Amino acid sequence: MKTLLFFFIATLIFSGCGINRSSFSPDKKYSLQQVQKDYSLFRNILEESHPGLYWYSSKNSMDSCFNIGAAQLRDSMTEPLFRKLLTTIASKINCGHTTVRSSKSFSKYQDTVLSKIFPLSMKMWEEKNPGTEMVVVTANLIRRDTIFKRGMVIKKINGEPVEQITDTLFDYISTDGYNRTHKFQTLSNRGNFGTLYTSIFGLSEKYALDYIDSSGQPGSSIIPVYNPVFDSAARASIRSIIGFPLPSRKERRQRQSDAVRQ
Repeated sequence: MKTLLFFFIATLIFSGCGINRSSFSPDKKYSLQQVQKDYSLFRNILEESHPGLYWYSSKNSMDSCFNIGAAQLRDSMTEPLFRKLLTTIASKINCGHTTVRSSKSFSKYQDTVLSKIFPLSMKMWEEKNPGTEMVVVTANLIRRDTIFKRGMVIKKINGEPVEQITDTLFDYISTDGYNRTHKFQTLSNRGNFGTLYTSIFGLSEKYALDYIDSSGQPGSSIIPVYNPVFDSAARASIRSIIGFPLPSRKERRQRQSDAVRQ
């Protein structure tokens, strides 16, 4: 069985030779005709060129997924919304080497701005009882916060149990077969949980968290979003909290590729 390395990069309508902050808007909307055309191309490429399209999902199942995705194209869309839709379809293939990336223009834009960030990195795994998960804090970007320390168990975020949150996020993570362990590991990789959580549920200015503290007592508290613009030493602070230097653009892209591989 050959190992598949197939990355569909959604740049066909989201393209550009160069970019700067004044000429690119991440909120730009592409017409319904444009996204419908790209969606058809996306489906055709997978159906014609993906050797493992039906290894874990039947043709009827994939046809249904493609049709459901097409039915969601009702209006113009931004790149993040369109990519979100494509990602859910790609994850249904159950191939860890098939994913959807940002366009080059969008990636370049992200490299030029200091965006607000979900403040916590977390490690998660599935307990012995099916459906029971452990989610613990591994790093906190809010240096002045004294509550959410490394090792604290998180039970709910904005009122939603972590089990429900991870089940939703799993729909956007590609993996080989039905390997849930790989999906948990992907979310546990540095910053991945916050990035995916934000892209799916949106960014909040504050997060209400239910937790279990080090003494085993339940509690709840609110933590603000991390805004590096207000941190005079933003990059240095992130380095010190995470424990090692921020990766370069090349390293980030390589890690993005590695994150979807088994």
